[in-house]
Amino acid sequence: MMRLNPAALGSEFLAVQRALVLRLSADRMRLDQHVTAEALAMPREELLAAIIGECTRIGLQATPSLATLNASLASASPGSWVTLLQGVGPTAPVHGHMELLMEVPVLSAAQGVRMKRQVVKAGAALARRTPGIPGQDGSTLLGQAVCAHRLREARLPGGAHTEVSADGCTLLAACDGEVVLRNLQVAVIPMVVHDGDVGPGTTLVQPGAALYIMGSVLERAHVEADGEIYVQGNVVEAGVQSRQANVCIQGTVSGSAQRPCPIQAAGNIAVDQARLAQLSATRNIYVLVRAWQCSLNAGQNLHLSGTVSSCLQDVQLEIGGGVYPIVQPDLPVEGRPRERQHLRVPCHLSAQIAVHTGASLSFKACTVLELSAGGTKCMSEDQDFDVAAGTVVQLKLALPGDDRPIILIARVARAIAPGWVGLRFEQITQRDAGRLATYCQMLVKKRPSALLTSPAQRRAHAAREATPASGAD
Repeated sequence: MMRLNPAALGSEFLAVQRALVLRLSADRMRLDQHVTAEALAMPREELLAAIIGECTRIGLQATPSLATLNASLASASPGSWVTLLQGVGPTAPVHGHMELLMEVPVLSAAQGVRMKRQVVKAGAALARRTPGIPGQDGSTLLGQAVCAHRLREARLPGGAHTEVSADGCTLLAACDGEVVLRNLQVAVIPMVVHDGDVGPGTTLVQPGAALYIMGSVLERAHVEADGEIYVQGNVVEAGVQSRQANVCIQGTVSGSAQRPCPIQAAGNIAVDQARLAQLSATRNIYVLVRAWQCSLNAGQNLHLSGTVSSCLQDVQLEIGGGVYPIVQPDLPVEGRPRERQHLRVPCHLSAQIAVHTGASLSFKACTVLELSAGGTKCMSEDQDFDVAAGTVVQLKLALPGDDRPIILIARVARAIAPGWVGLRFEQITQRDAGRLATYCQMLVKKRPSALLTSPAQRRAHAAREATPASGAD
């Protein structure tokens, strides 16, 4: 018999006799026997006694039974290994977990407008924590403990204006308000929650707080608050005003010719759809679907979910900044008409031009020298305004005697020289397109040569003008 110290072994321990070969695995969790012809020929009781003797010698805390030995050797063949004993492995823990009990919108610093929101009353359950179940330690055949994996407990992501229940398992809203997820914490933004509709002819004034209306604002009603106002339903022939913050209307703003809806905000205005409404925001206006037969007055920018023509129909614009629609890809060269499609006349009009970017627009003063319903040639006063063909720009054009500039999206068709560009109009409101066409027609009456659209026609007209028989305009 080999005399070995199990504590000094690196990987496996072998006990060898003439008829008996035992192996203890490196992790001390399994005792195997090498099946020899001599072992198979020995009486089982004698073989079991030899195995028990070796188990005792090396310090095993358990020994195999005769039934176990018989079962192991029943189908074993010489030269194979069979397992006689196994240690007790650790059981895995059931880790704790947390679940949100409602859909919680994510609030980020860069987010400009939030349409779909979640509001709760004080005491509402926001999240629930399920405690974990620790695992059970195991042991080796030598009686050494095998530690179970560490239990991971979930935590409740409590943020501002939330509290934990007495049993520590539920996160509750500490006040009425909007639920948001901010920095991986569930928080409640305090708001006064108005259940249901604001009835016809009702005046609802909420000083010093934000207001969440769970229904609609109906005919001849008026809603006013110092903080933000959020309307989950529609606004029908009624007025809404936030004196210090934003107004957000998830439904449709619908007025009438006799009673258009006035929506006013010291911050932003966001609407899904609006018809026969007067939207006035100190900052930005967001139109999620479309606005028609409306006036939109924004101190900064107008943001659209589509193109100008698809989102704005018969709309009057007064925008301090720029318009941000969806810009369509440029047409390939072979898909563009080679000749001018609109009458272009000389003029001298003041305008502002800016490269259309995702950041804030930087408008520069320019002069429009030629104008048509489909394009223009203009000269920037800044000679560093050098843009390549295909660049998308935004143009604000002031017509004589009209204090509301025309706002349009254009693409640089020709980069003539630094500061000089030819523009092709791409997006303009229906109302501004009509104003522009009317002005061009007025100029055409004063200059008949503007009716000539192709280069060949213009050269022929110039030749006729140079001969005495052609007469003078």
